[in-house]
Amino acid sequence: GSCQTATDPAPDDVHFAEVILRWMADNLCVDMDRVFIAGFSNGGQMAYKLNCELSQLFAGVATNGMPAGAAGTPGLGGCQPQRPIPAINFCGSNDFVNCFGPGGATLLAQTEAFALHAGCTGLPHRSELSSTSFCWAGTDCPVGQRVQGCGITDFGHCWPNFPGAGNPECQDQNPANVDASLHLLDFFNSLPAGSAWDEK
Repeated sequence: GSCQTATDPAPDDVHFAEVILRWMADNLCVDMDRVFIAGFSNGGQMAYKLNCELSQLFAGVATNGMPAGAAGTPGLGGCQPQRPIPAINFCGSNDFVNCFGPGGATLLAQTEAFALHAGCTGLPHRSELSSTSFCWAGTDCPVGQRVQGCGITDFGHCWPNFPGAGNPECQDQNPANVDASLHLLDFFNSLPAGSAWDEK
């Protein structure tokens, strides 16, 4: 019922994920060059960890509810991925992990950190998705190295526009909220030839 670290024995979740990928390659009809990481909250922390240590095995990473400067932000602390991969992060303005900031400034800082690591040289551009949702996007990025940070106003620690799941505050969401599942699928599907999976 709480977030505790197992110590007896201490797990190696990164190795476990690598074993799962090897099993998939051997047993499933999967394009292993187009396997992505996605996670929310603690799952977002795990996605960051995999990006730091196994980026060479993935084609992109998507997270929701991860604060700027969190452990696992490329280029910060001990996170030095083998290679940059496309990245997208979602955050609500009322999320208790403080990933949004005044006017979306914290979300922008997180986007800038990922964009810098990806080799983007332009200033992030903001686009409005709806009356409640917007995205910062890295500009002048290498081919296929897309980076986005998407914010949802008046929204808490929830998966955007996923009805019927999560805490009470996650129910009956504003229909204008971006559908994070569809948006991240479009984000990854739009990567052109020559993107991360072609360079693995």
